[in-house]
Amino acid sequence: MILAEELVLLSLDSDRGRIATGIDKRALLRGAAGAILAEMVLRKRVHAAPGGIALSDSLPDFHPLLSEATRLLARERGAIAESLAIRRVASGISGLLRRLLHSLVARDILHDERQAFFVHRYPVRSMQALREVFARVHAVVAGQGGHPELALAACAEASGVLAVRFTSEERFRVRRQIETRREQAVAGGDSEARLILSLAAAIAPDRDR
Repeated sequence: MILAEELVLLSLDSDRGRIATGIDKRALLRGAAGAILAEMVLRKRVHAAPGGIALSDSLPDFHPLLSEATRLLARERGAIAESLAIRRVASGISGLLRRLLHSLVARDILHDERQAFFVHRYPVRSMQALREVFARVHAVVAGQGGHPELALAACAEASGVLAVRFTSEERFRVRRQIETRREQAVAGGDSEARLILSLAAAIAPDRDR
């Protein structure tokens, strides 16, 4: 799974097959867009540049959503601010959340149950996959995990998923770890972690103001 798929899986009420009550779909959409960009950072497709981020190359990716994000960023001349890049991906990839859900169905992680022809529910099919994704966030809670785990936890926090799907104590510890890792990244020159956390911070809508 890519980070955006993991984020959407975390957001689901596993029994109801719908986004958990309390999670704003607009915030989740921005979170998914931010997670796609964070994935591109992890894959060395995007790097920090004066004024924001820039593509390292414009070649297609193995995952169609990453390829679409690459094409969207390739339209920009030079660097683009993180918050603007998130908006571009969120609005430029049509039906992003729906496509992430369908991708999870194709991976046999979710069921696709149709009701009244047009209404879909996505109950979790693979509880093992769900447990593994929760474990990745719990690694950050425990002060462990690498850049991928940090990216997932930071995007989940910024998009409101953490506040709904984890305990208040777990959320507090994740937020503390994010700040600690940010300080360590600055002090240690870890540009990848800095960029991942900068993208996650830009998920919040008030960053556009």
